[in-house]
Amino acid sequence: MNLFIVDLDKDYTSLLQAFFTKKHSTVHFFDDASTAMDHLHEKPNILILNVGIVRVCPLEFIRGVRALVPNICIIVLIQSHQDMPKDPACIELIDDFLLKDELILFRLELFWRNYIIKKNQAGLNQYLEQKIKAFETEERIALNETVLENMDFNAIQRSVIRQYLSYYENNVVEVAQKLKIGKSTLYRLMKEKKW
Repeated sequence: MNLFIVDLDKDYTSLLQAFFTKKHSTVHFFDDASTAMDHLHEKPNILILNVGIVRVCPLEFIRGVRALVPNICIIVLIQSHQDMPKDPACIELIDDFLLKDELILFRLELFWRNYIIKKNQAGLNQYLEQKIKAFETEERIALNETVLENMDFNAIQRSVIRQYLSYYENNVVEVAQKLKIGKSTLYRLMKEKKW
């Protein structure tokens, strides 16, 4: 994941860097919008933009970015809701607003989940496949003879379904597909079993 951040606030940009590096993203910082524009040939996936430091019209700048990288996700940094762009044409070109407040880490996590699901479904699927594969490996190791002696089939079934629901954030449709059972069967099992 290639990420561009256009902002002058060093404390805030270091926070962003720490967060997105943890998400295995490459982070590039720019202290002015024109320099960021010059590097758009690197095809960033995400642009986090403090519109307060854009010297040209923010709408024209964002349009220019979209023209060069059509699938880019654009986030506009604002101090408060009052600072949100009023121009509907500008808002249509922005994927998200990120408030620079004390809840920034929480908002970043919400944004990231939203971005992964909306913009990078293939990446999400790959990530979940790795998680499930790791889980299945751990389960095979854990379910040794001693454990099996103390667990009946229903207990094992409950354990597996619980883990899948946890990994897929209670998305019953996704879990049913992965376990190759019908949605109604899964709903029935969830209703019947004591979780």
